[in-house]
Amino acid sequence: MRPPHWKSFFLGAFTSLALLLIAQSFTEKPILSSLPTTTHSEEKASRCECTIPKLKPSETTPCPSQPLAGDKEQAKTNQWEFLPRYKFCFIFSINSYCRPSKPTSKTQLITWNAFSEKYIYSDQQDIQVYRTRSKSSWRKHDVQAAVDFGRQEVFKSLAKELRSVVGIDFIQGHSRDVRRYGIEYVLDYKLTSSSRSNATELSGIRRIRAARRLSAELIPLNSVEKVVHSSNDVLHLVMAVAGRRDVLEDFIERLNQLLSSPDEPSVHIVLVCHVTDLTCTSLESNNAKVLSLTIHKVQRDFARGYYLEEGIRSIKTVQDPLVFICDMDMVISPGFLTRCHASAKRGSQVSYPIVFSQYRGEKLKVDQKAGKFRTYGYGMFCGYREDFLVNGGYDDNITTWGSEDVKLFDRMVRKSNLEIFRAVEPGLIHKWHEKVCDNNVGDKKLSRCRRSAAEYEGSKSAIGEMLMACVEENGVNLEALAKKVKE
Repeated sequence: MRPPHWKSFFLGAFTSLALLLIAQSFTEKPILSSLPTTTHSEEKASRCECTIPKLKPSETTPCPSQPLAGDKEQAKTNQWEFLPRYKFCFIFSINSYCRPSKPTSKTQLITWNAFSEKYIYSDQQDIQVYRTRSKSSWRKHDVQAAVDFGRQEVFKSLAKELRSVVGIDFIQGHSRDVRRYGIEYVLDYKLTSSSRSNATELSGIRRIRAARRLSAELIPLNSVEKVVHSSNDVLHLVMAVAGRRDVLEDFIERLNQLLSSPDEPSVHIVLVCHVTDLTCTSLESNNAKVLSLTIHKVQRDFARGYYLEEGIRSIKTVQDPLVFICDMDMVISPGFLTRCHASAKRGSQVSYPIVFSQYRGEKLKVDQKAGKFRTYGYGMFCGYREDFLVNGGYDDNITTWGSEDVKLFDRMVRKSNLEIFRAVEPGLIHKWHEKVCDNNVGDKKLSRCRRSAAEYEGSKSAIGEMLMACVEENGVNLEALAKKVKE
């Protein structure tokens, strides 16, 4: 007689555990010793130690996910060696968090959602912006628990004399659901105080990375990181220019207003244009209006990838500058440049923000009806020059619309040791503008260009209303129109 199914389950579980313990007795290193299990009750001298209390409480080993300080080369090569050899570690270790392995293609890369205390921003196609404090109580409690946990970790990291005089304000966070492993968080905070004597200690932001394994409590994945804008780490904003003088002047004017705030980092603008472009010539004569600007002129006809790489290579003031590849049609909100600075780590991480695209005729705000996040847009890049160039940079042979940024992104995901921080960014809004598709680029690229242009004409409901109004007014046959579009 076969035992009930629940008995079979427990019998299999106990058999697996017994085999695991037997196998461990024959190895010098415990099978589960590479799991980063750190609890709040354990006060460790370093967070780079992992303890397995159920197996050998006294034994500790360095975490492969956080190499020991000073071993920079090891940190570069081993940054993705998060998984222990035993793949089912999440079953046996309640307080552990097993980081996923490195993705091998851009489709495997898990993107990060963004959230504030009021809104959650997602790259899902149906619902991208919704209130945190909605009827779905799990959203509210989950976000609030993460924010409170991060605030406590920042408080613990402060000096004792600062704890009683400063406030800890949550700015913005990112989260991602990793199947079988749990939820990861990146949380940013700003210190505030009524006293001006602590200005140095209060500068910059505090960033903490944490995780929640399934239903377990939150655990920190690293110590609190202080991101401070120094004069030696200027953010170089690189743009390719081809005409559109009014758009460029509007962008620079808005950027100057943004940079007037002391909370923003130092930014140097690098514009790349053709030697005969009158847009750059007019800016040279009005250079006094610009905070910090360099114009790099090239002889070659416009090609976005070539122009941007030339601008990045032209920076001589710093050996390995921090660069942000931007677009003239972008509206930058306060706080984004600081997050760009924090998300780029030399030799280990680059950032590819997912920008919000405005629909035709809508207001410039992050709203479900006003636009949507560009899930398949890879044009914005934030990272260090060496990380950009060592992965091949942009393809100089591409002179037509698109694909140079997609190829670089795909190459970084598949072949580099870099972690790609691909996150929804409500602080970047791409203004709607007319897109002219070149008929000579080939059928495939022409089709992609037209789909991209049509995608941001409006929301599905708005486009449906316009189509029905057109049908009623002009008596268009929808079936004939659909067949023509498919052809």
